[in-house]
Amino acid sequence: KWNEDKEEPGIRYPDIGFKYSDHTTIRSIIMSRTCYTPEVVAARGKKIYQQQIQDKVETVHKGKFLSIDIETGEYEIDVDDLSPTMRLLAKRPDAVIYSLRIGFQAAHRIGFKISVPT
Repeated sequence: KWNEDKEEPGIRYPDIGFKYSDHTTIRSIIMSRTCYTPEVVAARGKKIYQQQIQDKVETVHKGKFLSIDIETGEYEIDVDDLSPTMRLLAKRPDAVIYSLRIGFQAAHRIGFKISVPT
């Protein structure tokens, strides 16, 4: 079932019972629907990524975002951080998802770096 009243034209999101207003809301609602702590989700997600996925995707998809359903091991990859999560939720609305940026320690950077040419 799809939510057709989304404001963004051309993008369809699965209807899992809440409005998609921003990434934070989606993630907090997903996390509130599970009995896993954030630490358990992160530990399981990292373990699945390192043991089953990393060697397959790191050289080809570096810099892209990957989301893993920690209960099934199924994963999705895309250039933005929300699309792979939405595809997993479309397949299994109660999925518990861990996301990362392939080849990076963090998905996003806060702040900036100043480089002075020499």
